[in-house]
Amino acid sequence: MDWNTFVTTLTATGFASAAFVFLAKILSKHLLSMDLESFKADLRAKNEKELEQLKADLRIAAFQQETTFARLHEKRAEVIAELYAKLAEVHDRMQLLLFPSGLNDGEDVRQHREKEASNAAIDFARYCNTHKIFFEEPLCDLLESFNRDILTSWGMHKDGSTASKGEMGSTEREAAWQHLDKQVKPIRNEIEATFRKLIGLTPLSTTPSKAG
Repeated sequence: MDWNTFVTTLTATGFASAAFVFLAKILSKHLLSMDLESFKADLRAKNEKELEQLKADLRIAAFQQETTFARLHEKRAEVIAELYAKLAEVHDRMQLLLFPSGLNDGEDVRQHREKEASNAAIDFARYCNTHKIFFEEPLCDLLESFNRDILTSWGMHKDGSTASKGEMGSTEREAAWQHLDKQVKPIRNEIEATFRKLIGLTPLSTTPSKAG
């Protein structure tokens, strides 16, 4: 092989090698670009899927929370309504027990009224204690005071007796009854306000309007 042929062959081989390297780089970049775009697409799809799953989980959690809150709201309304009924019951029974008009009742009637008043008082106190979690603090304070005074009035009825009747006289009865009775209205007002708030009723204003 002469020198010219050798040089020509070497030059052609060099160009071919350079072209191959150049094409290899282009192909490599193209493949890398395709891989990167594919990775981005997969990542985007994965993120979108996870985002949709998160949204679904949040919707489920929100629904569960709303359902739980609605049930608790409904339960609280039921408890408040029942408290109102039990307050009326114990109020009536204590009135029959302590009101001075009962001084002339027979022994059987007196014992029957004692039993009914005792049952109503125990039931009311137990209900207040076991459902205290549903009541706001101002109402709890009123109920605790009322239950203490029921016990006091009951003790006055049982222990502050007269020699002839075995029970309180008219003055003591009236004092005990009035002490209890004056507490009922604030408790009723508090229960009514709480219940109206629970069912979405706006309390009516009791403040008289000023004349223009």
